[in-house]
Amino acid sequence: MEINPLETPPEEQRFSVRKKAVEEAHRHKWIESEREKRDLGYAAIRDWHEKYWRIFRRQCWIEHMYGEKYWIELDHHNFGVLKNIQMDTMIMNSVLERLKQGGENLDIINWAKQENIPDNEIIRILTILNVNSSRISPDIDMENSESFVTRIRSNHHATALVVDNNETDRSVISNITQSQGFHVVSASTAEDAMKHAATSRFDLFLIELCLPKRHGAEVAWYLQNHGVRAPVAAISTTFIDWNRDDLMDCGFTDFIEKPVNMSTFEGLTRKALRLFESFAVS
Repeated sequence: MEINPLETPPEEQRFSVRKKAVEEAHRHKWIESEREKRDLGYAAIRDWHEKYWRIFRRQCWIEHMYGEKYWIELDHHNFGVLKNIQMDTMIMNSVLERLKQGGENLDIINWAKQENIPDNEIIRILTILNVNSSRISPDIDMENSESFVTRIRSNHHATALVVDNNETDRSVISNITQSQGFHVVSASTAEDAMKHAATSRFDLFLIELCLPKRHGAEVAWYLQNHGVRAPVAAISTTFIDWNRDDLMDCGFTDFIEKPVNMSTFEGLTRKALRLFESFAVS
């Protein structure tokens, strides 16, 4: 289903997430300083960050998707898209309220199971909302900006999805990927891979082509059509029988042959980590 965004509003009706965050952080500093009867300085700014930045950013994302406010740092293609989606209003509002309070996708899914809400409806909503897709770092004057950037990076762990129906190969590739600095989630089928991709953000995909029932290229095609920008590597014992142009058209960006060549693999993981870090602090 194609969802069209609303038109971009005039400049005077556009807002900046970073600028608003600066205002909120300094307001927090003033309130806390008044309470303590002394100027708390940057300590209060950092306190706002640690306590409220993530939830503030998420609230901006939801406002943007509802077309309530146009936040210039957020993707225009998501502006107002929730106005054009037909779905259960009560369920949507419940999901949004939990997300605003800081709940993650897994929290929402567990809540839905308790309430006997169909998985497909929740996954559809979470896929459209994609609340973790926007990694905006705040633009606040810090005494030690380098330590702040380090803390932002430490709060976002690069994650890889390894998809392989062969248990031994899946374990080996997962272990190698972990050794390169990734948190790893694994799946043995295309169906499980797409469920993971629908509810979580990944910074690298490693997908065996010959999966049972559904081809690995179907997973790559799914990722491509859902706006995934992370590297998506095809894995196979040989690529002689595959047309690489066709595989790239399906969404694959890289090719890893079994057994894994460490030099090739390290090149791929370095590329994925560079992309991850550029999103984590940009």
